[in-house]
Amino acid sequence: AQAEPGSSWEQTGRPPSVECAQAEMRQYTLTEAACTVEFWLLFLGSIAAAGGGLLLINNIAQVNLALGENVKVSNTFVSLLSISNCLGRMIAGTLSDWLVLRCPGFPRPAYLAGSQAVCALLMAAFALFPSSTSLYFLVPAVGAGYGSISAINPVLAAEVFGVAHLGSIYTAFSLAFAFSSYGFATFLFGGVNDAESHGACVIDDVCRPGSYSACLSGTQTSCCLGPACMSLSFGVSAAAALLSVCLYLLVAYRTRDRYIASTARTTPCISLLSCDTR
Repeated sequence: AQAEPGSSWEQTGRPPSVECAQAEMRQYTLTEAACTVEFWLLFLGSIAAAGGGLLLINNIAQVNLALGENVKVSNTFVSLLSISNCLGRMIAGTLSDWLVLRCPGFPRPAYLAGSQAVCALLMAAFALFPSSTSLYFLVPAVGAGYGSISAINPVLAAEVFGVAHLGSIYTAFSLAFAFSSYGFATFLFGGVNDAESHGACVIDDVCRPGSYSACLSGTQTSCCLGPACMSLSFGVSAAAALLSVCLYLLVAYRTRDRYIASTARTTPCISLLSCDTR
């Protein structure tokens, strides 16, 4: 018997040990995967989850200027983003593997749900109380959260849909980042930033109000100054991250039997909440 994403052993009337022992991991083609609910939950979850990370990666200099900081400080945040992105990938891969091995049947999408819950909380806090100090906490967290998506997405594609057509399925998932980048980093943040600029410009590496005489000439680089430049964008990104939490948890629920079946070959099926702490 083949284990379909979202199938439930309760429907068969057989206990988990029997269901896991008999389950076979189905290998989906791209067309077959695209016809499943899990594919679109993961696709939409990736769009929503990556929004905050891509918004910061593409606009960290503008966010820094809007807070009234020197443009050169942006280099520090770029470094923080790069380092946290790398660490997020390493931690996500290592920790999610540990959870899957120590807690047989643990659905890996649940890890992404947890990481995005943290990102949603911090982005909501920054949207309400934007400051240079809070940005130092936001950037590493969102960078790590974005890195965890990049690290776990290909693994999810393999675990949920099989490895026979992994290349085409993961490539399709990667399109989510393009949609997310345009929607959050360009359309949302760029639109709000332009609407709230009010003629402000960069003078001596700092964003100055549009009332400055140098800004009135129209020859300086434009910018946006004040909380209004970013609050809406980060508020929407926080809401999107919260939506991704719900989507990833739904995927975790629908694929729990597949994860139980995948560990049944080496470990007995046990309760999802029962972890091996040895």
